Amino acid sequence: IALDHASGELLWMFDCGWGIESTPVIYNDLVIFGSHDQNVYALDKDSGESRWIFSCQAGIHTDPVIWKNSVIIGSDDGNLYCLNGETGSPIWCFSPGSVIQGSTRNYKTTPIRSSVAFFSDGLFIGALGQLYLIDENLR
Repeated sequence: IALDHASGELLWMFDCGWGIESTPVIYNDLVIFGSHDQNVYALDKDSGESRWIFSCQAGIHTDPVIWKNSVIIGSDDGNLYCLNGETGSPIWCFSPGSVIQGSTRNYKTTPIRSSVAFFSDGLFIGALGQLYLIDENLR
C-alpha cells in the first residue's frame, strides 16, 4: 500500500498473494522487495505498476540491497542472486550451501537469511556458520 504522506490518501495498492517480510529498497523510480511467494518484485514507485518480476525456487525473507546498479537478494532456495536493477535479469547466482567441506546440502537446509553488507569491491554474506566475501567477479 502506498499512501500520500501529507493527506494519507491511498495512492496505489499491490497484492502479491503472500506475506512480505523484506524491507523494500528504492532504486531509481522502482520499489524493489522480496515475498514469501518466491518472487522479487520491482514496482513503479508512483503508480504501483509491476515493472519486472524475478522468480526464485523458495520464499524470500531477506532485504534487497543495491550494489553497482544491481539488486542483491537471498532466498530460502539457498541462493544469493545478483539481478540487473533495471530489468530483473539475473547476472549471477551464488550458492554457499552447494558443497562445503565435501558435504552436499540443499535449499531445505541452507536458506539465505543473512543481511548483505557491501563495500566498493565486494559483498559479505553469512551462511552455514561461515562468512563469505564475494567480489564482483564472483570469487
